[in-house]
Amino acid sequence: MEWFDEYMEDVEAIFAEAARLVSSFPAPLVEMGLRYLEKSNPLLTESTNYICYLLPFWLQEATGAERKGCRRLGLAGVFMMLHYCLLDDVMDSPEQRGWHKTLALGHLCYIEYEKVYRELFPAFSPFWHAFNQYSAEWAEAVSMELEHDFFLNDRIKVAHKASPVKLSAVGSAYLGGTDHLLPAITAAVDTVLVTLQMSDDAEDWEKDLREGSYNCLLSWIRSMSNRPSGASPTPDEVRQAITVSDALQGYAAIAAENHARLQRLSISSPHLLAFHQAMADSLKQEADYIYEERNKLMSGGFSYILSNLAK
Repeated sequence: MEWFDEYMEDVEAIFAEAARLVSSFPAPLVEMGLRYLEKSNPLLTESTNYICYLLPFWLQEATGAERKGCRRLGLAGVFMMLHYCLLDDVMDSPEQRGWHKTLALGHLCYIEYEKVYRELFPAFSPFWHAFNQYSAEWAEAVSMELEHDFFLNDRIKVAHKASPVKLSAVGSAYLGGTDHLLPAITAAVDTVLVTLQMSDDAEDWEKDLREGSYNCLLSWIRSMSNRPSGASPTPDEVRQAITVSDALQGYAAIAAENHARLQRLSISSPHLLAFHQAMADSLKQEADYIYEERNKLMSGGFSYILSNLAK
């Protein structure tokens, strides 16, 4: 994982600074904040939110941003990630006890990443237009995805659930004086974010089905059986679609198409490409594994019947 290993020193510095800042929060929220931060630290756990803090480094070659600026954007990305994860926790489980502390901690995280952005970009910078735009995209995506089935009808909006991640890309371009590349850069990041959501949803479909949350894989499976968007399949029907109807084959093919689209964009970011390739490959490998295992079982069953008929 060169797209991670090359930046381990940066990641260590970013999370150390984040821990220092969280330790200055009001006492009732420090332990909770450090616990969330630890769960997000890839040096301590199997966190998968790499793009939130590594994106400015992956785009450094394209944008020309200095390493110091990338670290500041990476720090902002950590607090941005925590802010939206905390909001998601409350939205996914509104009945949970202690939600007021979750929201309070989320607000403190918001203050921290906005503070970094204010340090880097003056009030008149067009960066703040992007800040407002991506906040609005996130709000629309999380509030409308169930009604509009974005994966089938407007796939780019699947990426908008993570639109604030693009602030690192936009910030890098402004810091490096390469904002003329922004259309291609943001298109590239949106493409990666779609596949990232697809990958997460392939892992989380059982939880999302149980909780009634939107899920790209479930949307894909509904489309295969011509179900209306409001009609959720049963867990057994999903498993049958995956193991018998090869639902993951078509799903993985969409990720492969995303990778081909990413390669056509005129952005020099080998590590962003490698990160996306790893996700697309993982989906394809899982699809191929299920296909091959099913064929082995079918072949074995047929051989068993023939062997018994020969007796």
